[in-house]
Amino acid sequence: MALYRNTYTLQDIAELSGCIKAFQEAHPTPAPYLSISIFTHWNDPALIQAMTDGLSKAFPRAAIAGLTTAGGIEDGQMNTGKTILSFMAFDESPVEVLHYNMKDMSIKDAAEKCFEVCRNMKDLRAVEILETQLTGNVEPFLDAISALPPSVAIFGGGADTDDLNQPSYIFDKEAIMNEGFVIMLFRGTVKVLTRSVLGWQPLGRQVTITAMDGNMVIKELDHIAVNFYEKYLKIDPSVDFDKKTLSFSLVVEKDGVELARLPMSCRKDGSLVFNIALHVGDKLRMAYGDPNEIINGSRRVLGRIRDFGPQGMLLFSCVVRRYYLKDDVNQILSAYERITPAAGGYTRGEIDRIEGHVYTMNMNLVSAAFREETKDHKRTIADITGDPSHMENDPALNLDDSLSTVQRLASFITVTSKELSDAYQKLAFVASHDSLTDLLNRGRIEWVLRHLIEDTNKTHHTFSAIMIDIDSFKHINDTYGHSVGDDVLIRLADIMKSGVRPTDYAGRWGGDEFVILLPDTDIDQSEKVADRMRKNFAEADILPDGKAVTASFGVTTSYEGETLESFYRRMDSALYTAKGAGKNQVILLRSEKSANN
Repeated sequence: MALYRNTYTLQDIAELSGCIKAFQEAHPTPAPYLSISIFTHWNDPALIQAMTDGLSKAFPRAAIAGLTTAGGIEDGQMNTGKTILSFMAFDESPVEVLHYNMKDMSIKDAAEKCFEVCRNMKDLRAVEILETQLTGNVEPFLDAISALPPSVAIFGGGADTDDLNQPSYIFDKEAIMNEGFVIMLFRGTVKVLTRSVLGWQPLGRQVTITAMDGNMVIKELDHIAVNFYEKYLKIDPSVDFDKKTLSFSLVVEKDGVELARLPMSCRKDGSLVFNIALHVGDKLRMAYGDPNEIINGSRRVLGRIRDFGPQGMLLFSCVVRRYYLKDDVNQILSAYERITPAAGGYTRGEIDRIEGHVYTMNMNLVSAAFREETKDHKRTIADITGDPSHMENDPALNLDDSLSTVQRLASFITVTSKELSDAYQKLAFVASHDSLTDLLNRGRIEWVLRHLIEDTNKTHHTFSAIMIDIDSFKHINDTYGHSVGDDVLIRLADIMKSGVRPTDYAGRWGGDEFVILLPDTDIDQSEKVADRMRKNFAEADILPDGKAVTASFGVTTSYEGETLESFYRRMDSALYTAKGAGKNQVILLRSEKSANN
């Protein structure tokens, strides 16, 4: 016998005994391995404890894990005000549960411990991750788990409640937490296929995050204080901001994958607060909920799941989909249910492994389909799903023609915005970059320098600068000609571009002088960058006769109370000292503040 599955709903804790009895009567000879996934409307630790105690007593060997949700999913329907119990039993697939409380350890420590356990499981097939918003930036944990073999499916979601003012929890048999991770590990012969559907389409021009407060608050986009939704959608951030932005998330691209990021709130200064980490340098576009793409994306995913031939399924849906789609959400959920019994909940942040990497997302519906093939019993796809022809003309997945106008209008705005954005970017590039080297020109570097100095005086964040002068450049022009001289500038500029981070600024100061600005970098780190670049310059094969091209590097760092003029004088003095000390040198000139430390 292969995997079998039963789902029960509870509105009151008194109904638990009836659910337990129903399962025991349905399966008088239980399978060796049992997992119980819980999606609960109770955010009361006492009720959660009573539920897990009752299940543990009835099924002492069962793996139990759950989270609070903003509504459950069962029998192809959204279920609010109820708790969903999903039983999955396996013949040859052990299930284990781990938990990590962030009140007892750091996320990094939890990631290392979890990865070590998973790495040593030779027959690990899938990892289910449950987490809470109070955990903070979970990227380090997900990055560590991403190192598991690609064959391991990874999925999950974040705890939520219908009332954002109420706490949310994750739990297993031993712990109830509002800061941490609960991990369910599936081993043995079970196969798990995960798929996610977004359906929010990018709209308008791309913007870049240029300033943040921590990992989850955007302060500036394109160096301008945000006020993003107020400017483009006329949304007053002080009145029901979270409800009015449901249709319009932001989308960031990570390694070719589009990930939605929905702001939770907006501060008085226009800063946007998120529940998922973002980074300076991330490029964002606004996105709108496209009914057509939601339907088509669901069709594609459902076709793949049908071909997989599942025997059970767990669903983690962003709560925003419930609010945005309203009653139509049941049409999509029922299509999943017609393939195989599916249970789940509405979460805040969904987790899926895409192209090998594990991401936290907003606005998605993540499905985890399970199939266990034992040596004694194998089912065909037809056994499990029946006639698949209903997928092609499923009335639940047909789009009302009235919605096509919205899509066409959005398409028009997207195309015209892209044309304008492309033209603007070309003009902006020409205005801000050196025509020979494609580095920033002096005007742009001076503009960035001025803003970095202002930021140092305002936020106490330091930055460093490297000023570079090519040694004996006049001799190179006189000996080899100006075309070779230009080639030297271009080749060294390419080395500079590859030697700095995306958040750094490299520019041509004039002639054969260059400046590199490194935000949030101290002078010792900058010295390492300069010395590595100095070696790369000297090793580059540029001149026709193979002789080395070297340069002198002056390095300095900022301090509070700095002015543009005082910083420039010290930067220039650092380079002058490097030139005076001989060719192919890196010289540090510390600021007054750092020199006194």
